[in-house]
Amino acid sequence: MSVSKFPVLQMADTRVAVVGLRNADSSVTVHRLAQSLAEIVALSEVVDDHHVLFGMKGPVRFFGGEEEVVRRVVRLCRHDGIDVGVGVADSRLAAMWAASMAQPVHRVPVDGTATFLAPLPVSDLARFAHVGSDTLSLLSRLGLGTLGAVAGVPRASLSDRFGPDGDALAVLCAGGDVHLPRFDAPPDAEVVVCEFDDPLDDLDAVLRGIADALHRLIEDHVHRGLVVCRIAVSFVTEHDDICARVWYHPEGFGAGALVERVRGQLEAWSAVRSTSFGALTAGVSRIVLEVHDTAPRRAHQPGLWGGRSEADRAAHRAVARVRSLVGDQRVTVPEWRGGRDPLHQYVATSVALVDIEDPAAARRRVTPGEMHPARWNGVLAGLAPSVCVDPPVGVEVLDSHGRPVAVNGRHLLTAVPCRVTVQGASWSILQWWGPWPVEERWWDPARRRRVAHVQCIVASGLPQPESRSRNEEAWLLSLEQHAWWLVGTYG
Repeated sequence: MSVSKFPVLQMADTRVAVVGLRNADSSVTVHRLAQSLAEIVALSEVVDDHHVLFGMKGPVRFFGGEEEVVRRVVRLCRHDGIDVGVGVADSRLAAMWAASMAQPVHRVPVDGTATFLAPLPVSDLARFAHVGSDTLSLLSRLGLGTLGAVAGVPRASLSDRFGPDGDALAVLCAGGDVHLPRFDAPPDAEVVVCEFDDPLDDLDAVLRGIADALHRLIEDHVHRGLVVCRIAVSFVTEHDDICARVWYHPEGFGAGALVERVRGQLEAWSAVRSTSFGALTAGVSRIVLEVHDTAPRRAHQPGLWGGRSEADRAAHRAVARVRSLVGDQRVTVPEWRGGRDPLHQYVATSVALVDIEDPAAARRRVTPGEMHPARWNGVLAGLAPSVCVDPPVGVEVLDSHGRPVAVNGRHLLTAVPCRVTVQGASWSILQWWGPWPVEERWWDPARRRRVAHVQCIVASGLPQPESRSRNEEAWLLSLEQHAWWLVGTYG
C-alpha cells in the first residue's frame, strides 16, 4: 500500500461539503447525522464528533447543481430535527470553516479556497486540523498569525523548522488537503473481509467480530511503521442491506478509538432498521474493511528533562488493564466543553476516543478553549469552582432580618445576603460577588432556563466579622425557579 503524499492543490471537481452539528450540547450524534445523509449521498466520511463530509461530484451530477444538493441536505436535516451548518469548498479545512460560519449554508467559490483561508487565524487549526498547541504557539511568536501569512512562507522553510508538521501546514494554508477526500477504494487498497456462515443478528456479537478484525488490521500496520488515517467500514446483511461509512483522522486511528466509532455507526444503523433496539431485522453476514489512506508512524523522542516517566508508563498499563476488564465505555477522562453551567463545563469522555499517551493532546483536552472554543459562552467571572456539587444541595439565603433573598427582573439582589442555611447548619456570608445572570433559550418554552449565580465566602457559626479563626469556605450558589442551590465549592 502506498503511503499518502502531500499534494499542492486538488482539482475543482473534488469539491466537498461538510455538514456540522450546530448545537454541541445536543443529543443528536454524528452517527445520526451520517445516517440521515445516507438518503442523499452514497458514502460519507465522518471527520470528528461534529462534522460529516461528502464529495459533491456525484450528488451534483445527480441533483443538478450545488445549490440543489445543499438545499436538500438542509431540508432533510431539519425534517429529522437536526440543526446543521453546511460548508462547501475545495478542501476539507475550508469546508469545515465554512460550515462553522454557515447560516445555514456557506459556499466558497471554486478556486477561491486560498483567498477564503488567508485572513483566518492559525489558532483555529487546533480545532479543524488537529495541529498541536506547541506548533501554533510558535507560529504566533514568529508573527504568523493568519493562514495567509503561513502560506506566504516558503514550503522548504516550514519543513526545515517544523518537520512533517511544516509540510502539512504549507498544504493546508495553501488550500489543499494532506489526504485528498475520496469515496472509492484506491486500486491498491488493502481489503479485509469477514464472512459469517450464520448471520449475526445481535449487536454485541457483530461488535466482537469487527473488534478482532480491526485490532489485527491496526496492529499489522503499526508493525510496518504505518498508521491508518482513513478506513471504510461496511456491514452487509443477509438481505443485502448495506451500511457503509468512511472514518478519517489525520494523525491515524488507534484500535480502541476506531472500535468505539464503529459501535456508534452500527447502533445508529440498527436503530432505524430494527423492530426493537439491538435486534436487527436481518443478520449481518459480511463485514468489509478497506484501508484508503495511511501515513508514516511518528516516533516519540524522549526529552532530557520531563517527558514520559516510568510512572506514566505504569499508569498507561493500568488503564489498559482496567479497560480490558470493564470495557472502554466505563473508563473515562475529563474533557473541557465550556458553556454557562459549571456542572457541565467538563464532561467524561471514553478513554477509547482520546490519546492518553500524548501530553500535548491531554493538555489540549482539559485546557479551556483549546478543543471546543466557545463564543458567547457566559462563563463565570474569575475561576470556575474546583469541586462541583452534583446533584446540587438545596440551601436558603437570608438577609440580616432572616428574610429570603431573591433576584429581581433587573438581575439585582433584593437584599444584602448575610446568612446561608445548609441542611440545618447556618453559615455567615463574609463577602459575596454577583449575581451573574444566565438566560438560555428564552425563545423555547420547553428548554428555556433563567439562572443567577452568586459567589461568596462563608464561615460557620454566628455572624462575627471580626473573627477570622473559624472555618471559611468559598461557595458558588445558584438561584433557579425561586430556589437557591449550592452547586460548587472553591478549593
